[in-house]
Amino acid sequence: MQIMKLGDICEIFAGGDVPKGNFSKVKSLEYSIPIYANGEKNKGLQGYTDSARVLTPSVTVSARGTIGYSEIRHEPFFPAVRLIVITPKTDELDLRYLHYAVSRIDFKNTGVSIPQLTVPMIKEYTIPVVEIDEQRRIVAKLDTAFEKIDRSLKLTQKNIRHTQTLFENILTNSFDNLQTTRIEKLGDVYDVRDGTHDSPKYHQEGYPLVTSKNLKSGVLSMENVQYISETDYLKINERSKVDVGDVLMAMIGTIGNPIIIDLEPIFAIKNVALFKPQGGHNGRFLKYYLQSGRVIKKMDNDAKGATQRFVSLGYLRSFDFPVVSPEQESLTIEKLDKIALATQSLELEYNNKLTALSKLKQSMLTQAFSESDVK
Repeated sequence: MQIMKLGDICEIFAGGDVPKGNFSKVKSLEYSIPIYANGEKNKGLQGYTDSARVLTPSVTVSARGTIGYSEIRHEPFFPAVRLIVITPKTDELDLRYLHYAVSRIDFKNTGVSIPQLTVPMIKEYTIPVVEIDEQRRIVAKLDTAFEKIDRSLKLTQKNIRHTQTLFENILTNSFDNLQTTRIEKLGDVYDVRDGTHDSPKYHQEGYPLVTSKNLKSGVLSMENVQYISETDYLKINERSKVDVGDVLMAMIGTIGNPIIIDLEPIFAIKNVALFKPQGGHNGRFLKYYLQSGRVIKKMDNDAKGATQRFVSLGYLRSFDFPVVSPEQESLTIEKLDKIALATQSLELEYNNKLTALSKLKQSMLTQAFSESDVK
């Protein structure tokens, strides 16, 4: 066994820009060569061109954003930017062995704000290299094990989707069957506002500025949040202060993803809808209503904008809202809270299983390519 640098045993280069005149989103007789912009098998496909830059089966690695995702490409293709191509220099290096060896590398980020990899950096990483017959034995062993793990991963992902669909159906049916006392405009029942439309200066630290990207799956995520000064924070909150019990909803880009504010907020908002309960109404009822299938579909159909979809503040204020008795509002919230809690618990269990399966794959890769096991 030898420990060898990837740059010594592989040709490695980065993808480039596709000529604008030789590009098509749709595959045709003229444009049939796939263009890949990152490592992922399906999401990486960007379109088609008329000439391939890579003719030999190779391994590709995501080089920007989610770095390190590797995939084998057998067909001729054109690598775009954000993709690095690794091709064996010799037939004595099995392509699938190379792919598994690259997959187990813990690539280090060289970017500052956005993770990225470079060709010189990848060339310095090492893999253990054994005789070709031993490489194929290791590949066969990993193929068998990973086939079973991948089946479990797909089944678990399917169970997550079924769980989410079940809750969405129950939610939609709950509002379809409400004993509504009257229909009013949302702006007559709630104080409907939005966050700032300005672009304040960002800082390394300060007060978080929450935007649509921070509203994810019913929760407020502070991942990748930007920070603003206290002066801008106070200025924005003069008209858009968020309080406990309020509801936030994305109104630009991905429309929806409503959340309820349960803890005392210390942040400002930008391009996010803000609903403040009035007259004894509970924001949780509105949050569930905004999650229901008919509301999501209508807002999506009514959204404006070609490049970036949005719904306006005026549109939200005039949106139809079912007013029910206080008793029915409380019963609806209680019922949906219980179902939501059970759904979240089940999703957490499934997601923990996904994490465990992914760790198992990585552990098997590490073991397969350890010096003690590769002989």
